Amino acid sequence: MNKSLAKLKNKLETETYKSNFDFESYEIDLETKKFIIEKEKDLSKNFRKNSETIYKICKDLYDVSVKLKETNSFMAWYEANGLSKDLVSCLLKRYSLYLEFQDNKEFISSLSEQAIKYLTNKNITYDDRIQVIENKIKNAEQIKETLLPAELHNKEEFSHKKEFNYFDFKKVENIKKKILNAEPKEINKIKSDIKAMKKEMLELENLLQEKEDSLLNENNIPLFIEK
Repeated sequence: MNKSLAKLKNKLETETYKSNFDFESYEIDLETKKFIIEKEKDLSKNFRKNSETIYKICKDLYDVSVKLKETNSFMAWYEANGLSKDLVSCLLKRYSLYLEFQDNKEFISSLSEQAIKYLTNKNITYDDRIQVIENKIKNAEQIKETLLPAELHNKEEFSHKKEFNYFDFKKVENIKKKILNAEPKEINKIKSDIKAMKKEMLELENLLQEKEDSLLNENNIPLFIEK
């Protein structure tokens, strides 16, 4: 950026910035007000820079995890670089939110680690998270309270499915996350896996039908009708 454009940018930032703080209610004098507003502008500018830095850290970490996936050496790599499992986990979870809500980068960067954990809880779905993102709820405890009804409902639903079926439906949510985080080169592999899964499911249905027919023939009695 040349000097003229830089000056214009700084001039526009100075003219358009407006503080949200009610100085008058606290009877703050004009000199102090100007000082605070200048500091607010600096803080805002530095936060935007920090927001981009956090995003880049998360993305770089994710990119490395993808590269080292085949050799299963990612944990050894980050431990060799002095990173803990908890820190890496939180950064990757934050990156998953960046991918899900790409127009909310600054907001996601502003969230605390605890808020990230609440939002990426295994019993919280995309539809649950979006209400927090859209309403720009930053406070971790408020996020927890907002998501609690959905968490309890989903936990019960997942538990019910696990109890009464032969499949672990939690894995479906994990697969959805992997699809959301997938790199372009992984798309065809995922499509191939889903196609193979469909074939396996069809074989299971056919096998189940054969078993049902066999039982009917052996006992000459109807099986329980599915409700």
